[in-house]
Amino acid sequence: MSSSSNNRLDFTLPEKLAQMPNDAVTLKITPMKIETVKKDKTTGNSISSKCNLPCFVKCCCESYFCRFKRQEGETNITLYKRRMCIFVCYFWSYFVLSLLILNFTIMAGDNGLDCPLPSNLNKIPSIEDYFIGRKNINDASEHHLRCWSKTSNNKNKCNSSLYLPINKLQLKGTHNSYKMKPKFNFWMMGINTLIPDLQYEFDSLALQLDNNVRHFELDIHFGDSNRILNYHLPEIDKQTRCRCFIRCLQTIKTWSDQHANHLPIFVALEIKDGWWIEDYKAYLNTPGENELQLIEKYILSVWWNGDAVDNRIFMPDQLRGNYTSLNAAVRACGWPSVNEMRNKIVFTILETDEVRSAYTETPHESLENRLMFTLPNGNNNRMFDKDVAMGKFDSSLKDLKAIKEHVAAGFFIRTRGVTVTDQSIKRLKAAAMGGAQLISLDGDIHSLWEKYIYQENNLNAAKCGSVNVSVGGCTWVGC
Repeated sequence: MSSSSNNRLDFTLPEKLAQMPNDAVTLKITPMKIETVKKDKTTGNSISSKCNLPCFVKCCCESYFCRFKRQEGETNITLYKRRMCIFVCYFWSYFVLSLLILNFTIMAGDNGLDCPLPSNLNKIPSIEDYFIGRKNINDASEHHLRCWSKTSNNKNKCNSSLYLPINKLQLKGTHNSYKMKPKFNFWMMGINTLIPDLQYEFDSLALQLDNNVRHFELDIHFGDSNRILNYHLPEIDKQTRCRCFIRCLQTIKTWSDQHANHLPIFVALEIKDGWWIEDYKAYLNTPGENELQLIEKYILSVWWNGDAVDNRIFMPDQLRGNYTSLNAAVRACGWPSVNEMRNKIVFTILETDEVRSAYTETPHESLENRLMFTLPNGNNNRMFDKDVAMGKFDSSLKDLKAIKEHVAAGFFIRTRGVTVTDQSIKRLKAAAMGGAQLISLDGDIHSLWEKYIYQENNLNAAKCGSVNVSVGGCTWVGC
């Protein structure tokens, strides 16, 4: 190797690699140019081939030592090596190009312009503006009045099925409820169809509701021009039953309209803001107050009765009542009865610290005048925060003790009974034993539920939790 004054480096290939007498092959590389130089067999003159940096791979594959035809006096081993060189060269060029295109596509994001905007979006006030000048929603509900009367030793309603608290029940749920199996992605060379964690799918939301699923998880991405999308991962795992968030909401609303007296439906929203591969735009700019208000407006646009919020939407203020915080209200009175919660829809924000912090900023520390509850990770010392009425413990087996304690204290707990790659029956039974009310499942969810969790009763396929729930001076043992 030699260096000249014009900063060019000459690389002469080893003789064993070339295996070609009367030929010398040299690569001359400058910062933005690559030049291959060889000697003509007949004339002995030097022949050069130049190209810019982007076509380096092409130069490599067309260079003398990567020719496909057998050369004079060449052994089979040398021919095989050179042909392998061509294969490797083209494979790596495809691999690098695929990664570049995939990364560019992810970084460009999904504008979501194929999704419609709610027709009444501009007419819907923010939930905070909605409460201005209206009757104080914090006025004590029947639930709180009954709770206080029990605390005053008036316990005649204790253990009556009419007043069974909703947090005594366990409800069937799904993880990434909208998901379909990923399709072959050309730029990933189909690897996304081989990743075990992605190989699952569910029925439509309406069909799941028909099969007594009462807890959904949706993944929120923000497109352009106020569009909100619902899918797992851009490009890698993007197949979904309801790509447009507004369509997901309309499906749930339509089903609720057609099935009066149903058990409450819980909808957890995971707002993507972490990994760049999940949502590059959200990775650069974490969704804040504007995006959170947009989500609330989408929900209100579906559950809006002309000039008022549909009374099926159950909001944090209704649970807090006159208590100083949601946390205090739940520890004192738990949640309303099954009968009070029929036909209700409960929206929650799944744990993301930065998004949750934005949603609970002053004056919303206890979710005052907010539409959604928060669902933080219970293992992060969050269960005494003012806004917490629900908690998330993903491992039903490892977190069994903590789940039981918080269920007994009146909290709504979400756990994952099984995952795609962990279909442990021991873990599933622990979910049932722990009393967590929202049990998310992957796989053959209906047979798993009916075989290991469900008990025949009159609760519309909900399970009566095995953990005693003590609230308002009453201890609920059975259902």
